[in-house]
Amino acid sequence: AYQTRGSHHIRYCGHKEIWRLTTTASIQRVLEEVPFLVHDPVYMVFGQDESFSSSLSHVSKEFEHKTMKYWKTWCASLCLCVEYQDILVRTAITLGMMQSEEFSGFISSFTFGIPTGPDAPPTRDERLCRLFDECLCLSILREFGMLDICRKFLEFLKNICFLDSEGGPQSTYSHLGQGEVPAEKVPYLAGFHGRGDLTVGGVAPDRGDALPGALCGLLCLGLTHACFDVRLKDLCSPKLIERLESLATTAYEAFQDYAKRPPPPSATAADLASQPSYFDDDLRC
Repeated sequence: AYQTRGSHHIRYCGHKEIWRLTTTASIQRVLEEVPFLVHDPVYMVFGQDESFSSSLSHVSKEFEHKTMKYWKTWCASLCLCVEYQDILVRTAITLGMMQSEEFSGFISSFTFGIPTGPDAPPTRDERLCRLFDECLCLSILREFGMLDICRKFLEFLKNICFLDSEGGPQSTYSHLGQGEVPAEKVPYLAGFHGRGDLTVGGVAPDRGDALPGALCGLLCLGLTHACFDVRLKDLCSPKLIERLESLATTAYEAFQDYAKRPPPPSATAADLASQPSYFDDDLRC
C-alpha cells in the first residue's frame, strides 16, 4: 500500500481499492499526523477515489443539510411515548444504521480489534448477526413504527429459511450473511493505536443438540409477523407456510426430546434452574 497527494487531497492506494481524502486542512500535517489547532471551519470528505467538481465547503454543507433532512423525515414516522423521546430517537437511528445493506440483518458492531482495556488484546471480529437477540424484537419494531426495517429483516429471515444447510439455521452469520467464514489474520492493518494482531471472520457452524431446534422455533416466531400483518402480506407465500410448518415440527421435536432427558441423579431444582437452557419452559423442574 502507498499514498499519493495533490494540492487538496490524499489518495490511499491499497491492494484492491483506492480511497481519497479531500480536505481544506494542511495536507502535510494530515500526512505526518501532526496535531494542530482549528480556528476556522475545516472540511474533510473521505470516500471513493473521485474528485469534486464544486467547492468542498459547499458540497460538505449540502451533504450535512441532506443528511439532517433525511433523518428528520425518517424519525417523523416513529411512534414515540412522552418520556425518553431523545433516547428513543437516538436508539432508533442507531438501529437503522446497524442494519446491513447487503443482507438486511442487524450487525452487532461495525468495528473490530478494539481492546476492552488498556492492556487487553484486540477483540475478535464482532461484525456479526445474532438471531437469538434479533428474532424476538420484531414486535417492538412494529410497535415502534419501524416497519421498513422490520420488512427488511423479515426478508433476511425468509432467505435463511430456504437456505440448504446440512445443520439447519445457525445462531450467527457474518456481516455479509455468510454462515461460515474462516478466521484470517490481517497483518496489513495497524489496529487500535498500532497494536495490530487483528483477525477477521471466525464464523463457524453451531454445535449442540438443542440449538437447531431452538433456532427453528425463533424463525417461526419471527416470520409469523409476515402472516398476520396485512402490510407485510407480500412476504407470505404458500411455500413459506410449508417451510414454517417443517421448522415448527423440528422445534417441537427438539423440545420434546429435551424435556424427556432425565436430570442428573444428584441434581436439585435449584441446580437445574441455574443451568443454561435454550428453552424457557423446562418440564423437568
